Order: sequence, then C-alpha cells, then structure tokens
Amino acid sequence: ISFSKAVFEQGLFDHASFGDKVNFNDAIFGKAASFASATFLGASSMTSVRFGGSAVFNSAQFKGEVNFVEATFDRLSFKNASFEGPASFSSAQIGDAADFSGAAFKDTCRFVRTEFGNRITFLNTTFERDATLSNSKFGEYSGFGPLQATGVINLAGANFARGGTVNVRCRVLVLDNSTFPDGVTIRLVGADVDCTRANFGSPSLITTREPSDRYVPASEGTDRNERTPRLV
Repeated sequence: ISFSKAVFEQGLFDHASFGDKVNFNDAIFGKAASFASATFLGASSMTSVRFGGSAVFNSAQFKGEVNFVEATFDRLSFKNASFEGPASFSSAQIGDAADFSGAAFKDTCRFVRTEFGNRITFLNTTFERDATLSNSKFGEYSGFGPLQATGVINLAGANFARGGTVNVRCRVLVLDNSTFPDGVTIRLVGADVDCTRANFGSPSLITTREPSDRYVPASEGTDRNERTPRLV
C-alpha cells in the first residue's frame, strides 16, 4: 500500500495492521499522527515524511526493515516499540523531543547524521546488534540511557550541545572525534571505550559504576558477567 506524497491534516492509525510493504515517502502530516500499537508486517518506508505535530509509535511492531531517512519530526515517541529488522533514522531532523524508552532494536540501527532537538530519551532501550549514531547532533542534552547493546554503540563524530550523562552497557563505546563542550559523565558497564580525538571542553568523568536505573536484558542468554572496561 502506498501513501506516497499524501497530505493528512491528522493521521490516526492506532492498532492498524499493514501488509507486506507500506510506503509513506514524502507524505505530510499537518498535525498529530498516531501509529500506537500498529503492526508493520513487511518493509516500511517513510523517507522524507514530514510530521508537523507529535508522531506517536508507542508499542508499534515493525516486523521488517523500516526507513525514516531524512524524515522531519516536531516531536516523536517510540516507547516500547519493537524493531525486528534493520532500522534507519539517518539524516532525520527531530525537533522538541524524542522518546525511545523501552524500545527494542533486534537488528542494526542507524542514526547517522541525525539532528536531535532539546530532549532525547533512551531509557532502558535495547540494541541486540550494533547501534550507529555517528556524526549526529544533540541539542539540549540531558541524558543518554541507561541503554544496552550486545555489540558496539558508535557515537563517532557526534556533537553534544550541552553536557549530561551517558549510561551504557555494551561491548564497545566509540567516541572517536565526538564533542562535549560542557563535559560529560560516562557510566560504563562491561564496555571498552574509544576516546580517540574526542573533545571534552569541560571536566568530565568516565566511571564503571553501575547506574541505579534497571537495565533490561537485550536477549535471552546474554552474558551478564561484567568485564573490566578499558580505554582502547
């Protein structure tokens, strides 16, 4: 089904079920759009879609690949959403707020050159494979995590406008050429960290102390034994 270049004053697709392929490329939502608890059975393409108001995908299930490349959001929420295939938000522009709390990415996830606005939340978000957020920009930064990845969290070249706290459990955290002008507190569990060419503009802290927030296992059988983090 295709909604390419369609114009919606308001889009309500709560609990909808989309078949093998769905296309919202270049569609425009003037006001709020809601896909809460919707199921996308196949590939979903929302390239260059524009959401003028809030975009809600809470508890949505994406069974196949999903593409939000170059999408524009005023505000978005993917609380408890499930991504079973590759997901891309690369080059997307996200305005006031982005909330991925409790979301589960079961395949690769890309936020390359994504621009985040004032607030971003990845509370108890899980990545069962690598998560790439390289060369992304973060606005009024307040907190990143706690989140978990079984592989690599790549923040190479990322720019954080304000300081904050990064809480992650992963195998490798890449901060190569990242910029933290106000400094940052990084809490690691079981991760090696690459800070090559990172720019810490103010005093910063890297610690192995476990955050107080609960981590959600990325998958059954995940080894919860903590390794001693090291700089690489």
